[in-house]
Amino acid sequence: MHAPWWGTALIAGSFALGGVLVAQITTIAVERTRARREDSTRWQADRRQVYASFATAAIFIFSLVQKRWSDGPDWPEWEERLRDFELKHQEVLLIGSEPVRDTSEDFYDAIEAVPAAMAAGDLQDEIVARVNSAGDVFIEAARRELRVEAR
Repeated sequence: MHAPWWGTALIAGSFALGGVLVAQITTIAVERTRARREDSTRWQADRRQVYASFATAAIFIFSLVQKRWSDGPDWPEWEERLRDFELKHQEVLLIGSEPVRDTSEDFYDAIEAVPAAMAAGDLQDEIVARVNSAGDVFIEAARRELRVEAR
């Protein structure tokens, strides 16, 4: 007994259709993996930028404090720089991981407390040490998250 004439075409067509389905599934899986990797890379670049901007704003505002120390805690640039620092801090809170957000809070609080500490008569060395310590902890948390080794 022989196979019907349409059996070979049906079997060949089934294998062709199966091959197309396997190729499509493989392509979709590869594209999803690539999209996830690109998204992760982009997200990491965004975090790196936000963390660097926050640290830079902190350094800038604190260098202003150190330059104007003898003038006391009330100087015009303070409010403007503090607002910029607050905006950078909000960005960290928006996209940062929990450890980085927590350390950014401590860093932010240390900087924000400087005028009150100055008015209370705290020693400059103590204030500088508090801010530097909080900054170092923030930088370390950001480096750990971004997998950047200290030099």
